[in-house]
Amino acid sequence: MATKIAFIGGGSYQWGAKIIVDIMLTPGLEESEIYLDDINPEAREDIRQVGTLLSERIGRGHQIISSSSKEEALDGADAVVISISTGGLEAMRGDVEIPMKYGIYQSVGDTAGPGGISRGLRNVPVFADIAGKIKKYCPDAIVINYTNPMTVLTRTLFKTEGLNAIGLCHEFFPFRNRVAELAGAKSPTELEYELLGVNHFIWLQSVQYQGEEIMGKVKDYYAALKPRRLDGSDRPFAHNGRLQKELLALYGSLPCAGPRHIAEFLPFVLGPEPEVMERWGFYLTSIEERYQIFKDAKTWIKNIIAGKVQFEPKKSSETASDIIACFVTKRGYFRDVMNLPNRGRVAYLPDEAVIETICEMKDGKIFPLVPGEFPYGLRGFLQTHVMIQELTVEAALTGNRDLVLQALLLDPLTQLSKDKTEEMLKELISYNQEYLPQFR
Repeated sequence: MATKIAFIGGGSYQWGAKIIVDIMLTPGLEESEIYLDDINPEAREDIRQVGTLLSERIGRGHQIISSSSKEEALDGADAVVISISTGGLEAMRGDVEIPMKYGIYQSVGDTAGPGGISRGLRNVPVFADIAGKIKKYCPDAIVINYTNPMTVLTRTLFKTEGLNAIGLCHEFFPFRNRVAELAGAKSPTELEYELLGVNHFIWLQSVQYQGEEIMGKVKDYYAALKPRRLDGSDRPFAHNGRLQKELLALYGSLPCAGPRHIAEFLPFVLGPEPEVMERWGFYLTSIEERYQIFKDAKTWIKNIIAGKVQFEPKKSSETASDIIACFVTKRGYFRDVMNLPNRGRVAYLPDEAVIETICEMKDGKIFPLVPGEFPYGLRGFLQTHVMIQELTVEAALTGNRDLVLQALLLDPLTQLSKDKTEEMLKELISYNQEYLPQFR
């Protein structure tokens, strides 16, 4: 029987084609039915057309179906992939620009800081609704979330319906590739890693190659690194490694997310962009730059449909399709970084907290591999952000403004008086009122 995969947000110009290609090229998922659900009918149809073209080229019998409703997409699904953004970039504009009025600078604005909290508030109820439909129409499906704020929304899937869910992010890929180069390995899969944190705030404790600890080589590499000066010509995501270099020297653990993400979890990095560029060597990504990224992705998809682009299907480094194949076939083995509930694995964090760590997947089952050691200087930040995330989820589900205020006051970036924080909160809720009916 064909595997049915529901793709919520399947009209994503950035994620849709990539995930579909991965599914088509993954052994065990031949002849799968991929149902696309998206509130944007044009985008949904574009991805359906691209998917159909790819299916004809690859020739493994996959069907790409534009779904008329979430219920149709989810009914009897074996797996669900979620990649959405409630309110899109205009909603996100408030997440970034309102805090900036109060002197709070955010390099991304989708995970931590006031922007991450605000984004969580409007996405959590949507995820709770999706979780309810999954529970009703495909309760045994494996659910893979790619949506930010990753930890908050993956937590929502567990908290509301106890789903069989995983949060996935590609933040670790560039770092594992660099470490593999340092080790002289042919592939990053030849190495064994120990890391821990929450999404976009993960820290490498140990890495071994052929039984040899090579964390020393990693430290030597960053100690010798001479960060180049940025001049604005390589916007928007370039960085020079200075933040990783200094944090590794300070904590003895390597932060394995991009510096734009790591910075938002710490109180001592961010400020106006000229200062950040000068001191730390990265940029604050604007909403206009994000619009350009979206436009470029949409143009690329349209050109594939029109036959203006020759697109050679290749499997990406994402592992959603591998996880789905392992789950449905109950065969196979691999490791990846995943977001799952703590469940007692890290003693100084709540059981229900969603943590990010290396996990093994074998014959359809997942086994987190949590390192025993973690620097005390980082535990405090980790505990703080876990509490902020839990407050955000509960506030979004209940409409309790006091809980949002508590989260903002706890946030390392905010650093405002209570009155100013309340004023900012009022603006954030007002800006996104149509997506926040629970706070009316």
